Amino acid sequence: MQEDFKEPNQINWIHDIIAWGGNAFLHNFYNIHYTNVQNLPEKGPFFLLPKHQSYADIFLEQRLIVENTDQRPYYVAKDSLPGILDKVGVVRVTRKKDIKALPKEERRDAMQKAKEQLDYMNWAVPELLQKGNIWVIHPEATRNYKQQGIIDMDVVERIVSYKTEDTVFVPLDITYHTPLDPMGSRAMSHPFAKDVRANYDYGITLDVKYPLRTDDPKELCEYLADSIDLLVAK
Repeated sequence: MQEDFKEPNQINWIHDIIAWGGNAFLHNFYNIHYTNVQNLPEKGPFFLLPKHQSYADIFLEQRLIVENTDQRPYYVAKDSLPGILDKVGVVRVTRKKDIKALPKEERRDAMQKAKEQLDYMNWAVPELLQKGNIWVIHPEATRNYKQQGIIDMDVVERIVSYKTEDTVFVPLDITYHTPLDPMGSRAMSHPFAKDVRANYDYGITLDVKYPLRTDDPKELCEYLADSIDLLVAK
């Protein structure tokens, strides 16, 4: 029941340790560039909608928002991510493809869990938007490192349904100028990974696109595809 729901847990010092620790690691190896930051609203409510490339994205998104809005964002993320993220304002969802990957005897329980998670998300996202908060949601609903990702129209329709009168949608194009995903197993184990990371030509660019205000999911989907090269509409 909605009256039993509580806001996502967000412990500020844990959030900051994860954000700054992750950025310190990345800055040790990469040149990180933030462009068109003036397009980021000074405060919520808004959705940041990044191209999802790597597990490293969360550190970069956190820093971008905290440094430019003095707010800490909330996230919608897949259920299998580490438990520590429950302390930084993550709302978990179980994806259909994750349920299909389970043995048949486990699917019924997983479907029930997914429904409960969806009910909670349907309450939490608009509830916190109304209080001026910021949500980060990846519109392709999965990672595609340096590859085209198809925008999930179900995700787009849902976030548009959550918006308040003041909510805007901000696309974020994240580009990794590196041959290997910095948080991927190949990069971690590659014998030349450190040399690759240290090369000045390799870096990460975060380009903040102009905010869109709309009530039309199709318009938002098309705007995301036009704004971010590696996102395509169905």
